[in-house]
Amino acid sequence: MVRRSWRALVVGLLLLVGALGVTACGSSDSSSTSSATTDAAAAPATSTPADTQAAGDDGETAGEQGEGIDPIAYTGGKAGAADSSLAPVTVGWMNNEGGPVGFPEATVSFQAAVKYINEELGGIQGHPLKVETCFVASSEEQAQQCAQKMVNNPEVKLIGDANMSIGAGAMYQTVDDKKPIIGQGSSTPEDAQQKAAWFWFISTLGQRGMATFMAEELKAKDVAIITPEGAFAQLATFYQDLLKKAGVNAKIVAFPATATDLIGPLTAAGVQDADAILASVDGPNCVRVYKALDQLGVKTPVVTTGLCMDPSVEKALGGDLPKGWSFGVTANPENTNDPDVALYLEKLKQYGGDDAATGGLAAVSFGQAMLIARILNKVGPDDITVDSVRKVAEAERGPLFLGPTDVHCGAVKAEPATCILGTGVNTYEGDGNWNTYGGKWFQ
Repeated sequence: MVRRSWRALVVGLLLLVGALGVTACGSSDSSSTSSATTDAAAAPATSTPADTQAAGDDGETAGEQGEGIDPIAYTGGKAGAADSSLAPVTVGWMNNEGGPVGFPEATVSFQAAVKYINEELGGIQGHPLKVETCFVASSEEQAQQCAQKMVNNPEVKLIGDANMSIGAGAMYQTVDDKKPIIGQGSSTPEDAQQKAAWFWFISTLGQRGMATFMAEELKAKDVAIITPEGAFAQLATFYQDLLKKAGVNAKIVAFPATATDLIGPLTAAGVQDADAILASVDGPNCVRVYKALDQLGVKTPVVTTGLCMDPSVEKALGGDLPKGWSFGVTANPENTNDPDVALYLEKLKQYGGDDAATGGLAAVSFGQAMLIARILNKVGPDDITVDSVRKVAEAERGPLFLGPTDVHCGAVKAEPATCILGTGVNTYEGDGNWNTYGGKWFQ
């Protein structure tokens, strides 16, 4: 069983409850976070679901999960190396990095993908793709300085945003729509309302699809929600509201974060009579929930986020994930039967080194680099502007490499920068096998 962490794929969603206190530490005189707290239950009033397509917006075959995406057709490049005699196309890369808490694996993966693009996918219309990095460790001031560096460098045509939990506000204010931003996660109103930024892999809108999965795929009428007190309990309330809107009864039982025996809370939540169990928990509590359900002899389907797809969970459960559990994902790097995942792992090792971390933000950062190449090959190296990138971004429908199958930037007027409107759900069947529901996307 290949073990990788999926904590990063729900970082954006957890930020919206403003309670995880995620910070990156480094040498600075001040420290502050810019992530705004969002009332996650307040959905935009107007939502137009995007049409799911198995081909790219230009008609090229992008491939379905069973076949794998053709990387050359997807990026729009040509087989072989970029022409080193041509001027490079430079993109900026801003990331929370430089202290004991941060996302260094994102930078390694992004740069590995860029090397792959340059060595095998022809770069950007033959031009090499170059990365200008700048890291924000702990403060808005650092983010402002990084953003100024990007804005003042005429060679930087586009900015890649890893998942700026620290300094996003300063970045937006400084860039001030002067250059396009391609980001990973739209998790606050500030992210979602940007006019020159687009977010593709994480969003609160996307996570709403988990409620749709329980209502439509599991046909659940009664859901038991189990959660520790604090941030996850607030997140559970978000899901409860969504389920109620879908006509599903949902009861929440929150237990003390220090509790080790969850038989009582699970019983109080009514897991014995529920049609489905929603576990709004972190890694250690994933294990406790699993063990308590096993002791109770309850076989009710469990739905959770990618936080339970963690090496610590696998280790505690004897080297495997909980069989029969369903996980909300944009892409599933545990599913090594997926040719896109296999390609990602191969190229990350080849260009990032044997020790390159595959967890955290690594997978989405690799996918982000591939998406940037796709966008820039359509725009062209000499016409990279906010308007030209917007035109291509708003026409994109997916599927994305290591990302969602269905995207539509601007489909929700209240969140013009949000491009991901649903989520995939994968159910683990054991022995490394997954039910992906045919790649269905839950809006």
